[in-house]
Amino acid sequence: MDFLTDPAAFWTSITRTVLGWAAPYAPVLVPVATAAAVCVTTACGRMRRRRQRRFADDARCVEILAPPQIPAKGGDVLWAQLAGLLRPWWRRLTDGQPHLGFEYAWSPTGLGIRLWVPGTVPLGLVRRAVEAAWPGAHTRVQQPPELIPPGHVVTAGRLRPARPEVLPLRTEHAADPLRALLQAATGMSEGETALVQILVRPATGAAVRRARRSARRLKAGYSTPRLPALGALLMHRPQPVLARRQDVEHGAAVRQSAAKLTGPQWHTTIIYAATCTRQEERARDVVRGRAHALASAFGLYAELNWLARTRLAHPERWLEGRVFPRRAALLSVPELAALAHLPLDADAPGLRRAGARSVLPPPTVPEPAPGAGVKALGRSDTGARRPVGLAVADARHHIHLMGATGSGKSTLVAHLVLDDVRHHRGAIVIDPKGDLVTDLLARLPDTCADRLVLIDPDDSHAPPCLNVLDGADIDVVVDNLTGIF
Repeated sequence: MDFLTDPAAFWTSITRTVLGWAAPYAPVLVPVATAAAVCVTTACGRMRRRRQRRFADDARCVEILAPPQIPAKGGDVLWAQLAGLLRPWWRRLTDGQPHLGFEYAWSPTGLGIRLWVPGTVPLGLVRRAVEAAWPGAHTRVQQPPELIPPGHVVTAGRLRPARPEVLPLRTEHAADPLRALLQAATGMSEGETALVQILVRPATGAAVRRARRSARRLKAGYSTPRLPALGALLMHRPQPVLARRQDVEHGAAVRQSAAKLTGPQWHTTIIYAATCTRQEERARDVVRGRAHALASAFGLYAELNWLARTRLAHPERWLEGRVFPRRAALLSVPELAALAHLPLDADAPGLRRAGARSVLPPPTVPEPAPGAGVKALGRSDTGARRPVGLAVADARHHIHLMGATGSGKSTLVAHLVLDDVRHHRGAIVIDPKGDLVTDLLARLPDTCADRLVLIDPDDSHAPPCLNVLDGADIDVVVDNLTGIF
């Protein structure tokens, strides 16, 4: 009853009672509470560092080689698929929530795009997700490279949403938004590098719930956070007055925030950096100008929200370790896809591209098996790996092998000939250079020596000859001679 009639006096009485009880024990409680807080902080820090080391152990980088034609929505497909890949709850409880790193790395030789994958994430699933998002793209696994070469001056910064994260960035662009970023990193001299690192991990349920509460407050028009009803009663605080805004911007913000929270969400942090060798004249000014150009390129994503930049102290620790911060922005799949995708322009400067597009073998292509009359060609490296063969009846027709020098055309021909020899089928090899014939002679079994005929123009002995007039049946001889001419 005292609380309802005079809440201020009630809380004052409670506070005095608690202080009167704690005052005699203050010399003991203060050191114990301080020590407990220090221990908890130290333990949490050690746990985070240990978890980061576990992610970095056996980490790999998947280099992405762009296909000749890049689908416009490939980034949406990639991040929507990876959101389900990194979500198992048992992995979060045992190993912590893993994160990925999407990196644009520039050097004087060109642009490299790669995905940093921690050791706790299956590498094959990530590679297949990349190849499914961009058909024709090739992936190569490599060790994480050194991001900041020794002896280089570095300037780095971090990009964060300037307004509440429930307000989205711009995702619809008339042209590829990476065009400005690629242009900002062109014209590098020897000894310069640039990097944009986007670390992502799926958002937890608590973060999504907080964002949805913010969206509901935005829709209701509250200018300040609204207290729960029970909390407002206990604290005896009035609820904030509605400050509804009926303008066009408020309606657009409500609609776009609701659209943002309909799909999977990603915790995202963006770091940009520029480095230059110390021997370069005015190296500090060079890296500052390059870093400013990289950060300015992200102005294309400004709409209801935009990315504000802050200086990053000790960038070597954050970049080399791929350390995920405790506070990160909440982005939807379309927002993340607009930031992290393959450049869509066919003439993107310096982009490393894949060769010919890999295709699945048709189901009608036979598989080699004992007694099946099929020559073995190899194993397909696209999709499910399976043997690929060529039927003997089909091999009697013309086969055209195309490929660059050193791609394996002669090796394939040698395997086809050796398969004919093993199965006692006749074969004629005409080699103008002689390398293929030399390789075959070294690999032919001794059992076929009596069936082997070698015609070498450099041989000083009498070459084998064919007498077209030799034969017992004169009619057959005349017919063969007429057919030859």
